[in-house]
Amino acid sequence: MSGVLLASGSGCLFGGFLVAVRTALRGRASPAFGAFGLVVVALMVAVLASVVPGVDRHGLSAREVAGLLVAGAIVPGLSHVLFVRAIRDAGPSRSGVVVGAAPLVSVLIALAFLHEPFRPVAAVGAALIVSGSVALAWERSRPPGFKAIGLALAAMVAVLFAVRDNLVRATADGGGLPPARSTAVTLAAAAVVVSIILAFDERGRPRGRQLVAAVRAFAPAGLLFGTAYIALVAAFDHATVAVVSPLNATQSLWAILFSAALLGRTDAVGGRVVIAGVFVVLGAAAIGVSR
Repeated sequence: MSGVLLASGSGCLFGGFLVAVRTALRGRASPAFGAFGLVVVALMVAVLASVVPGVDRHGLSAREVAGLLVAGAIVPGLSHVLFVRAIRDAGPSRSGVVVGAAPLVSVLIALAFLHEPFRPVAAVGAALIVSGSVALAWERSRPPGFKAIGLALAAMVAVLFAVRDNLVRATADGGGLPPARSTAVTLAAAAVVVSIILAFDERGRPRGRQLVAAVRAFAPAGLLFGTAYIALVAAFDHATVAVVSPLNATQSLWAILFSAALLGRTDAVGGRVVIAGVFVVLGAAAIGVSR
């Protein structure tokens, strides 16, 4: 039951995170500054959680730390700079649906490099995800200021998510990872990568006031992301992938629900977006069960 609750909670929190990022972007912060703000706040959440008694029952091996550092540099390091831009250009609901296709990419990578066996259920999941993507591509109604580049960036984020998943899968020593410490290591690496990107951002050099403003504006998104990440890692310590993955995949539907409720016409959530979200979640669930 703990694994089910944690996985369901992480999916809901991740969906809320997408909408929180879109709301924070109304302050005109650049994606790089936004990514820095939310990663810093999420890191603070993970560090505080790691000192709470009972949250982490064991430590990390050197192999696991190395794997988490590399994974964190990719996701949420590089990925969140792209993700914030995707949400800005395509909106949270559409970005969430596209990123929800990450399990399909993850399976393809695992088949090619980790030599995982092919299962028919995964093929059904792949077909559902592709169908959802087609439904989104043929959508007629788009929100004001929509840019197709946002969907392309979200697709890149999905690929990065899949690379991260397989990297952690290949480097973990086995057993459950301590959720708070694992998240803290991952986010520490992400903070370094985002800081480097900020240093070379031509549109705005890192300045004290801008950094403080970004942290303040993206604090809700960072709080949601940090808590969701810890819940997700903890869920894998209490339940199997077949249970956790489908429940966490509901983040696409949560993003659609929160967007419709909180953003209204700003995100223009229509029937095709809902259909695409349902197909992607069902596809992700099928792939999760197959693994």
